Amino acid sequence: MGPGAAALRTGQPAALLCMVRSEDSSPNCQGFKMAVTATADSIGGGIMERKWVGLARQRLLAGDAAPLLRPQVHRLGPQPAARA
Repeated sequence: MGPGAAALRTGQPAALLCMVRSEDSSPNCQGFKMAVTATADSIGGGIMERKWVGLARQRLLAGDAAPLLRPQVHRLGPQPAARA
């Protein structure tokens, strides 16, 4: 049992992260879910996961339980130079 499931069993607040859509080279697929607590470590360690785990922890600590749906774009390789 992972830390998120253990937290839920003991009544500790947790956030549920869900991948509702995935395109191209996303590191996780549609339907991926992960429970996050205010203190448990992340299981993956990728930059996108760290970003979402950090946001979930901030919201947990603030007591914000409102649903949040946000897009996240994951691009691989070199990015085009910004136009001046």
